[in-house]
Amino acid sequence: MVNDLRKRIIIIVGLLLGLVIVLILGALVFAPSRQNQNGNEQSQTGSVPDAGSAVPGAALREPVSAPAGQIPAAVDNPGKIYVRQLATLLVERFATQSNQNNNVHIRDALVFASGSMARWLVSQQQEDTVDHEGVTTRAITSKVISYTDAQAQVSVDVIRDFTFSNKPDQRTYETARVDLIYVDGEWKVDGMYWVEE
Repeated sequence: MVNDLRKRIIIIVGLLLGLVIVLILGALVFAPSRQNQNGNEQSQTGSVPDAGSAVPGAALREPVSAPAGQIPAAVDNPGKIYVRQLATLLVERFATQSNQNNNVHIRDALVFASGSMARWLVSQQQEDTVDHEGVTTRAITSKVISYTDAQAQVSVDVIRDFTFSNKPDQRTYETARVDLIYVDGEWKVDGMYWVEE
């Protein structure tokens, strides 16, 4: 009698575990895919192309629809989103610098630069010194001023925190204008200028 009870319990537990496994596998197989064509995870809102992408008009995924009674947000041109991101990355990487980092900020910015911009960036190298001077640059906002299939201009507002070893730190708010061109199938930064206000 005890053996029959054990057999029944083992059979019931086995069936329940089998049912749970089937339900989990069914949910995984029949659930809608959460990955885009590149195998990247898809967020709940529309995504933007990453800075490593060379496609100026990389497709956005469909945004989640707005709740009832609300107007859905307009989806910007993917090319415009990409040039804004590229301009922001260049400004943050190039304008964040230290006189003790072997010009890493220039190497970081070179990947985004056109040929003429790359030559200018290399000419901006600094000598390392004993007294530390550095600046951290963080983008606050950016907006596309003009955009065509061949060129674009973006404005990037930033906070710049300056640190010095021998005088007080300071913070400034500045605006950079970034010129971009579309060359050989990818967007490149062709100029960066601090806007005088």
